[in-house]
Amino acid sequence: MPYNINTVERMPVYKAIRHGNLRYIVRLPRAWNAGRQSIRTFAREEDARVFADQCLSRRGTALERFNTLPPIEQAKVAVSLELLDWDINRFDQIVRQELNRRKLMHSRTISKAVTEFLLAKEMAGKSKEYISMLKSTLMTFANSKTGMQMAFITADHVRRHVWENNWKNSSRRTRWVEFCTFFDWCLKRGYVTHNIVKDVECPVAEKTVTQCLSVDDAKRLLELAQAVDPDILCHLSIMLFAGLRPTEASRVTWFDMKDGHIRIIPTLAKTRRNRWVTINATLAEFLKRPGPLPCPQFQERLKALRDKLQIPWQNDILRHTFVSYSIPMLGMTQTALEAGHSESVLIEHYRKLATKADAERFWAIRPQSFKS
Repeated sequence: MPYNINTVERMPVYKAIRHGNLRYIVRLPRAWNAGRQSIRTFAREEDARVFADQCLSRRGTALERFNTLPPIEQAKVAVSLELLDWDINRFDQIVRQELNRRKLMHSRTISKAVTEFLLAKEMAGKSKEYISMLKSTLMTFANSKTGMQMAFITADHVRRHVWENNWKNSSRRTRWVEFCTFFDWCLKRGYVTHNIVKDVECPVAEKTVTQCLSVDDAKRLLELAQAVDPDILCHLSIMLFAGLRPTEASRVTWFDMKDGHIRIIPTLAKTRRNRWVTINATLAEFLKRPGPLPCPQFQERLKALRDKLQIPWQNDILRHTFVSYSIPMLGMTQTALEAGHSESVLIEHYRKLATKADAERFWAIRPQSFKS
């Protein structure tokens, strides 16, 4: 059957800047030129497209190409034809599926595929934070490949985006996982032939040592908050003495507190499950002076306090502090329930992080005992 550009595929035309001018490039396959690279440059896209189409049409008929093959390759073709005689209907079905798949691949740009993917995740009920994180990564990538079809996205494009930056390996690994999720989704819908992200080496995340605030640093932080920015105190104490995650605390209101517990509803929880966190005696003392919940611009205001104190800080250190000082007092099982963790996570990251003596001092903190 003669080659048909409209039904199979077209040779890609690339844009490039040459001596300050936009040019259109056609790269001929090395197999067409005895393994040597052949590139033609044009000032107009129309001229480049005409040249690319002419090159495809000049490849000749299947018989002409067969006659140019070495004897060993001709033998392979002959064996393939014999196999086809056994199941020609199945072969015809495979060819039609392949042509339809190629049409689908060439009809989806990276931007359109990303938009469909994000919509699918939203309809699946994924959290807003997760979708926002995916959107930030994938839209940045798509905007750098405006108009490019999914069929022409390569593993090298992903590798450069993930590796050629100043991110830490933990951030690179997160981006790699996000890309892998996206291309798995594209693979299921026929937009790509395989998950190209798996051809990119997965970054190894650095192991971080979990840290918690010392009892003295916790007192200093609470004392400064009460003196400089008292409206932040309720929000801060909920994170420090109830161990809520930042996203959980940012949505908790006074209406979520009832019968001595803070209810974390599934839409707020990382695990997407109900959780009831006990309002212990220490937290209850700090909640006696009502403040705005959630506190507006909490992270910015907390950073201002941290900068004044110059204490060591780590992401989620308030939650780490709660868990560390809860284990000696409540045990692994109860602490896991309160924090929404598994016991295995606690054993790996928090075991022996705080002594019982320090835990007793921590839970003895009261608003009037900052300086004691």
